[in-house]
Amino acid sequence: MKNIFLLIFLVVINNPLYSQFVMSKSTSDRIEGKLKKEILDKASLRCWYEFTQYCLNEGVKEQVVDTFTLDIGPKYSVYYDQNRIMRDSLDRAEGEKLRPRVKLIRQHMTKGEIDALRGQGGGNYRELLSKGETAVLYKDRKRQKATIIDGSITEMYKCMDEIPLQSWELKEDTMTILGYVSQKAETTFRGRRYVAWFTPDIPLQDGPWKLYGLPGLILKVLVDDGLFIFQAIGLQKLDSFPITMNKDQYVTTDRKQIRKLAFKKNNKRHFLGTDGTFSMSFEADKRIFDELERE
Repeated sequence: MKNIFLLIFLVVINNPLYSQFVMSKSTSDRIEGKLKKEILDKASLRCWYEFTQYCLNEGVKEQVVDTFTLDIGPKYSVYYDQNRIMRDSLDRAEGEKLRPRVKLIRQHMTKGEIDALRGQGGGNYRELLSKGETAVLYKDRKRQKATIIDGSITEMYKCMDEIPLQSWELKEDTMTILGYVSQKAETTFRGRRYVAWFTPDIPLQDGPWKLYGLPGLILKVLVDDGLFIFQAIGLQKLDSFPITMNKDQYVTTDRKQIRKLAFKKNNKRHFLGTDGTFSMSFEADKRIFDELERE
């Protein structure tokens, strides 16, 4: 039994016991992957980055590693978690198979029920901590703006962010990354110090996350002595691959609110499935993450 919240949500909204749940057409299209798309640009290069950060889990320092994809076009780039998108697509298909078997849905389990289930174990109980990043970041280098899209199945948010070109200080130091000689550069951005390595051999003035503006692709970034690390791990030439944005009913928000949304998504989910009955509950994530942006 697959323990993914998207599967449960698909079951819930399509179950007669929840007929009072009213879906808009955009929500329905979002769930089924049928939203129309706007083509912003055509990408010529894809770069994969390994992103490393640290958190405190009940006082113990832990390393968290994710892989992000950057597709770069002449005007726009898009930075996203490709693995998360692939998992969501598979979850939709699994949800369609699971729906007919569910006869009853309980929305919440008490703490006592959760503790009892943890104690007994078994194949029907699962705990899930969301993995991967749901936010998608579009960078418009010419207009010096970023658009962050994030949210859930029920509601999507759009944040427009002004990102003036960072003021980089070029250094003489070099290192080789993925076979490319890369030059060192430093800048300060929203309260943190960034040390980057870029390669003039790939003359695309872009990089991971909101970083850009060097005379070549940024392949590595250390933030505040390694608290955060972006490391290029692969490159692929693309043949006019479309950079698209869903035509959705977005709720406009700001950077502060979009960051709050990101922390909320890390809550732990508890699922129990027995004899066609699903029970689910939520528990706040105890991990404490630092934020890239201090300002």
